[in-house]
Amino acid sequence: MNKLMIVVLTLTIILLVGCGGETITGNVVNEPIKIGVMTMTTGDVAFLGQNIVKSAELAVEELEYDNVELIIADVGNLGEGRNTVAAYRKLVDVDKVEIIIDGMLSDGTMAVAPLLDQDEVVMITPLTGGENIDNAAEYLFRNGPSDIIAGTKPAKQLLEFGFENVALYTDNAEYTLDIRKHFVSSFRGKIVVDEVIIPDKSDYRGELSKITNEVDAIVINTATGMSAPHMIKQLYEL
Repeated sequence: MNKLMIVVLTLTIILLVGCGGETITGNVVNEPIKIGVMTMTTGDVAFLGQNIVKSAELAVEELEYDNVELIIADVGNLGEGRNTVAAYRKLVDVDKVEIIIDGMLSDGTMAVAPLLDQDEVVMITPLTGGENIDNAAEYLFRNGPSDIIAGTKPAKQLLEFGFENVALYTDNAEYTLDIRKHFVSSFRGKIVVDEVIIPDKSDYRGELSKITNEVDAIVINTATGMSAPHMIKQLYEL
C-alpha cells in the first residue's frame, strides 16, 4: 500500500469520525473509533506529552466527536525504544487501535516505525522532527516542523542580527543532534564552543566554563527541555 492510498484511508477514518459514527449507508457504528496516543506522561519531559494529550482531548471535545475513544499510552522518560515498543504492542494487540498520535522524541518514533507497515497501523506525529523519520515507514506521517528547519533557520537569523560567534550546547538525544547537524552546516559565523551534553543532570558549570570573558559569543542550547533551566541559571552565575 503506497502513501497516497494510506492518506485516503486516513481521511476516510477522519470523515467517519466527523459524521458522528455513521457509515455511508446510514448505519450507526456501535463501537467507538479508538485512537491511541503514545507519549511521555511521566519523567523529565512529561510536559511535552501532557501537551499532546491535552490537545487531543481538546480536539475531541471541541469537534464533538462522541464516538472517539482516546487511549493514552505512557512511553516513559524520553520515550526510550524498549518502553515505546511495549506501549505500541499494547495499543495494537490489546486495545486494537488502527491509528496512533505519536507524541514521542525521534528515538521512540524510530523504534516503532518498522512495526507500522507490518501491522498496517497509521501513525501521525506532531512532535518528532528528525530527518531520519521522513522515509522510515509508509504508514508514518508528520505534521510538525522538521529538524532541518529548526537548525537552518536560527543559523541564518543569528547572522542577520549580527551574532557571528556562537557557543553551542546540544543535549545528547537523536533529534537535538539532528538539529545541531543542520545548524553547524548552515551557520556561516564561528562556533567557538561545540559541546554535546548529558541532558538529565543538573550541573553544567564545567561545560559552561569553556566560555571565557574574551569570547563574545551568544549561547545556543539545543535542548530536550531538561538541561535548559539549569544552564540558564548557571550562566548568570559565571
